[in-house]
Amino acid sequence: MNILIATDSYKGCLSSAEAGAAMAEGAAKAFPHAMIEVLPVSDGGEGMLDAFSSCAHAEMVDVRVHDALMRPLTTCFAWQRSVSTAFVETALAAGLTQLEPEERNPMLTTTYGTGETVKAALAAGATTVVIGLGGSSTNDGGMGFASALGYRFVDDKGRVLEGRGCDLEKVACLFPDRGMQKRLAGVRFVAACDVASPLYGKQGAAWVFAAQKGASARQVEKLDDGLKHYDEVLSRYCGKEIGRLPGSGAAGGLGAALLGLFHAEMESGIRLLLQTDCFRIALERADLILTGEGCLDVQTSMGKVASGLLEEGRKRGIPVCAVAGCVKNRREVERMGFHTVWAASPEGMPHSMAMRPDVAKENICRAVAGMLSSLRE
Repeated sequence: MNILIATDSYKGCLSSAEAGAAMAEGAAKAFPHAMIEVLPVSDGGEGMLDAFSSCAHAEMVDVRVHDALMRPLTTCFAWQRSVSTAFVETALAAGLTQLEPEERNPMLTTTYGTGETVKAALAAGATTVVIGLGGSSTNDGGMGFASALGYRFVDDKGRVLEGRGCDLEKVACLFPDRGMQKRLAGVRFVAACDVASPLYGKQGAAWVFAAQKGASARQVEKLDDGLKHYDEVLSRYCGKEIGRLPGSGAAGGLGAALLGLFHAEMESGIRLLLQTDCFRIALERADLILTGEGCLDVQTSMGKVASGLLEEGRKRGIPVCAVAGCVKNRREVERMGFHTVWAASPEGMPHSMAMRPDVAKENICRAVAGMLSSLRE
């Protein structure tokens, strides 16, 4: 038997590679003679660079930029030299996990460092830039990102704005750097994203995600009002409405800047990964696929890693089994078509205990071994 293991990270607990190793240990207990292959995956959020550097044979390039609070930071992008393609992970320079809990405030954070990372990739010769939009700490509408790439956002007195969440309501107009515009003319931007949210409104960037990034209820309202105002300015500049486009609300509105100012293509992060030769070959020889994530629920069907693998399994007639930290709305999840679904965390175990990496690894290993043993019987 050939078992392909490709699991999302268990956010705040285990990386994709760590969770995959725990699954492999459990699979080996149930099927000691099986051929087991573990590939790291990502839907465009944390771990995207690891996944693409592994499957697209890209090298890591270090770059000095700024974090979400404009402090110096060394990060990297993945460089696929043979096809002049760079992979940039928003979660690295502007990520929520890069900040201490008390530092998280989307009124003050910026995507400027992500823009700096792209600028470095362009200097290396990139003609295609794939940007993963998950895991951000920001709600700046992508102003910081665009500022790093030559755009100037000014208020009604002509003062240049820094490009933070608190600046959204102040934007009066924006101006491009013509030299940078020429440099960007031949560059293809791809936004790897599993979020279809619009820029503003009850389903938009602020209302859905800002509280998770540290915003108070009042700040959520202010950010949403700011995004609506920003969209008016951005749409006027672009000559088309941007804020209602699916994905414009991704990464605190970075999706809107990418769609409007950089003419980016929106793509599912997991589908991009599954199109690589590495994954195609692994899928062709797989008899069983194991996947998972921190929590399986109805949102899993919305472009997440597990749903992408489930789709591939269906196409190829390969059963797909899922193990998650927890399973919510089990009946709806099972209707998605998984061969079987198991929760790794034992019933009654406190969340704080289940989130400990050593405990999570043990739970995943045990759950996979039990699940596969039951399938064998």
